[in-house]
Amino acid sequence: MRLRRFMSLAATLLLTCLASALQAQTAGSAAGGDDLVIAASGRTEAVIVVSPSAGPWEKRAAADLAKYIGLMSGATPALADTPDAIAAAQKAATPVFFVGAEALRAESSLMGRLDRVAKKEPVVRADAILAQRKGNRVFLAGTNDESHYFAVAHLLQAWGCRWYLPTEFGECIPTHTALKVGRLDHAYAPPFEVRHYWLSWNASATVAEEFRRRNFMST
Repeated sequence: MRLRRFMSLAATLLLTCLASALQAQTAGSAAGGDDLVIAASGRTEAVIVVSPSAGPWEKRAAADLAKYIGLMSGATPALADTPDAIAAAQKAATPVFFVGAEALRAESSLMGRLDRVAKKEPVVRADAILAQRKGNRVFLAGTNDESHYFAVAHLLQAWGCRWYLPTEFGECIPTHTALKVGRLDHAYAPPFEVRHYWLSWNASATVAEEFRRRNFMST
């Protein structure tokens, strides 16, 4: 009986992943021919900018953005996480992702947007995220270290990535011949400050922390 249930679950996840495989995928609404091409035909010139002093989830956000773009498209963007690399990326005409503190530093209006959507007078913490495109730049940031990761997770989900269960078994990452960003201007704050699930005493905690963050669950 347990084996039958396991095989049924595995088949469901496989079919879901196969159904999400597309020729091209655009995050945000179509921009009428002005989509920003992140990767196409196994190649990319995109760069991901993240602060050298990034917090643990902010740093992980940049690394996972590069990882999953690579898995989806076959081309992995470069990371710019040193002062010289960041300065060069800021001058680039190619696609540039600004993650976390570097996004807030590069686009001064973002913090005001986050403050406006964040929950007022929170008891625990006010999480909020913003994903915005301006020209060749894509800004992904939140109100705190974890929220920076939530912003990246939002973009990855817009491209079709899903995490149904912890570990790679429950991971559904589509493959695309092209990844694009269209018109993107998304600011959001969850109504619940605490978002979590409980692990029983004998449950496996393998990559549970990553699974939670990829599904917008808090500490």
